[in-house]
Amino acid sequence: MCLQDFRSTTRKSREARNNKRPSRNVYKLTGSNPFSATKFSKSLIKQTLPAIITALLILFYGCEDPGNVGSKFIDEGANLESRSIPIETVETFSTRSYTGHLRYMAIGYYDDALFGSVRSIGVIKPSISLQNIEAPITENDELQLRIVFNSSIYGDTTAVAEYEIYRLDSNWRGIELRVGDEVAVDKSQKVGSFSIAPDENVAVVDLDRSWIEEYNSYLELESGNRETIYRDEFTGLAIVPSENSSQIRFAKIRPVGDEEDDDLEFVRFVYTPEETDDDENGDNGDNGDNGEDNGDNGDNGDNGDNGDNGEEEDPQNYQGLFDWGSAVQRNLPGETDKGFTLHNTLDQMLIIEPGLTSERLGSKNLANVQLVFYLDREMLDSSLPPGHVRPEITQARIHIIDASNIHDHIFNFSPEFFSSLDTNDNSFRFDITNYANTVLFNTPPDGRFYLSLQGINGMIYSTLIVDEDGPADWRPKLNITSVKPGTE
Repeated sequence: MCLQDFRSTTRKSREARNNKRPSRNVYKLTGSNPFSATKFSKSLIKQTLPAIITALLILFYGCEDPGNVGSKFIDEGANLESRSIPIETVETFSTRSYTGHLRYMAIGYYDDALFGSVRSIGVIKPSISLQNIEAPITENDELQLRIVFNSSIYGDTTAVAEYEIYRLDSNWRGIELRVGDEVAVDKSQKVGSFSIAPDENVAVVDLDRSWIEEYNSYLELESGNRETIYRDEFTGLAIVPSENSSQIRFAKIRPVGDEEDDDLEFVRFVYTPEETDDDENGDNGDNGDNGEDNGDNGDNGDNGDNGDNGEEEDPQNYQGLFDWGSAVQRNLPGETDKGFTLHNTLDQMLIIEPGLTSERLGSKNLANVQLVFYLDREMLDSSLPPGHVRPEITQARIHIIDASNIHDHIFNFSPEFFSSLDTNDNSFRFDITNYANTVLFNTPPDGRFYLSLQGINGMIYSTLIVDEDGPADWRPKLNITSVKPGTE
């Protein structure tokens, strides 16, 4: 089944299941983080001065985990005490992230026992720039597709991946592609195919001549609006995983504006013109003087500069991409009551209600407040067969959002809170001290806490968070460190 936008279900902590949820504020869209210390008001600083001073004392204590929810840790020397309480409410939430015009293009199929099956088709259009290519591409010229993958694999690391390349039946736009979108593939005629072993990262693919002739017809357009015609009419290519695929690979796309990267380590089309007598003699052929009149082509090795003194030079030129993306389909497994699932594609994420009231915080002299979540490492590891892997999880983010277009906000704005994975105990720890102080002494910004995984860059990341029914030490919680009463 394909996920639809904005599905959510609510699960409360044991403490909060029979309590009424406190009222929420709603955060307005701004690109800034309202919780940096420089943005506090002077009155707030005065009110929280004791806590600010004593916060310096927890340099070596602030990250200590006080243990089970409800427990307390007291450090006599530092005049601080720490305790843990449950997060009030956690809701699951679904929307759909963008999958086009990103740094990576996911291609493949994998059936994950824990997270369900994912099938992703890569879609591309070559540039129609004539800077590095001569139109028309003759039968004696070569045009190939060069695909470069990063080293990450989602799935079976022992299998050889096989792919087939076809035309697309209808048009598409990379900037509009989202998780769950389908593309129409014309399988009546194969344009190319390739396979790649787990320890290989580069594939160079010959392309069918009939498709090259179709591409030629747009290269030769003389109309002033040739780019618009090309965008609206040319459907491009689909890179389709084979039916027996057991892995997803991630093709590298050249970042926009990254003109300094000439190592060819990204997806490109390779144009090799027919060799001429001038080429054999070391003459450039394009301008007759090795590029002195054209600085762009004369100094860039990608564009065929033959260098000085007749040194042999690679005759290949490289054509970038006009458009690209991935058509990602996910089929979820049967419902499970163990843990919270997170996907960086936003088809599963969490809404957090911490329950930051003065009664729950227990003190107005806060030194450190953390939101803490733990990965279910045992379930994550045991659900993978030998030789199978998932892309490594390293970070999680919390955005505070008041809007209906959740996906756009998460895609375009920096998070309010960020946490790298603590590999010692497989935890994410978000420092929300400043926000907690605004609850006590001021009016906190409007919005709800949305917890998502990694970034949205075309890679596919998934993980499992221990929920409120998991082992006591690993349940979602608030760690609160404050000044001991009577020592302010």
